Amino acid sequence: MSEGHIVVLGAPALAGFCAGLWAAAGHRVTWAVAPQTQAQFERGGLRLTDPSGLDARIGPDVLDCLPARDALRCADLVVLLDLDELEAATVWSEITSNAPVGTMVLNVTSATSANYVLPPDPPTGRQMVLGLAPWCVDQHIEGSQDEALWVHRYGAGGPMRVAEEAGIWARDLSVPCLDVKAQSDISGVIWGSKLARLLPLCASLAGIAPRALLRDRVWRNLCADLLEEVLVVLRKAGIRPKPARGLPLSLRLRALRVGGLLNTLVWPEVSMVQGGSAKEADLSLLQDLSNLGARVGMAMPVSASLLQADVRGG
Repeated sequence: MSEGHIVVLGAPALAGFCAGLWAAAGHRVTWAVAPQTQAQFERGGLRLTDPSGLDARIGPDVLDCLPARDALRCADLVVLLDLDELEAATVWSEITSNAPVGTMVLNVTSATSANYVLPPDPPTGRQMVLGLAPWCVDQHIEGSQDEALWVHRYGAGGPMRVAEEAGIWARDLSVPCLDVKAQSDISGVIWGSKLARLLPLCASLAGIAPRALLRDRVWRNLCADLLEEVLVVLRKAGIRPKPARGLPLSLRLRALRVGGLLNTLVWPEVSMVQGGSAKEADLSLLQDLSNLGARVGMAMPVSASLLQADVRGG
């Protein structure tokens, strides 16, 4: 196990969950949080649970909890988990000002995140690698006298994937209840995970169930237009998206253009999503796609039109 100091920042539930398990396994870990979260942790510690039966309590005797500026000064690895776009500029500034030169930054997004997926350029003198957590972690709210900050992992989407460039850290971050695997072409895996939500996204915008969308020629063609636009932009960015399950996205595009029952087979996600209004994560995906288009100098008219409020539900 590496003797390096790990500093974990980002979405409090996901960051606390990972920081707690890494600390419990013997790593030297500091969880960098806001003052109110630090106060709650110091009062009652962390409680970590998941559907597999995990129920662990992590206290200040195991996991350090400090403001980001203080924590970063002795970091060997900085792990960012679902970093919010609004926080990104501040966090990168703190890393540049306080983390030692040579510190590796692991920027992890979760598959269900509504947060920013596009990484900025890494701070000078720091290497940044990407990762994907295929599950979500939320704070568990329940009427209880327990003062612990209780966070719960939902789903069993497999191990956290990190870029091969993470080197020895990819091995050392794999601990009981938190499997981590090195992954080639991590950008393709991340975008493949995100784009598997495209059809459910269009169904949410239409206000119908995904299976109903596949029978609606207008919305099915709009979804195909969106997917085609996205694949062109990703190709220009040098990214080949790889969904975790089902057929490649290029074949899914062909199926959407043709129509018919085949689509229910090539889009396995339709069986996991009900109808309903668009969620924050759905609209964040559209914004991420538009941002990527701007980065590579390509207009994305379909994405832009779907982001307009008057299109939603129409």
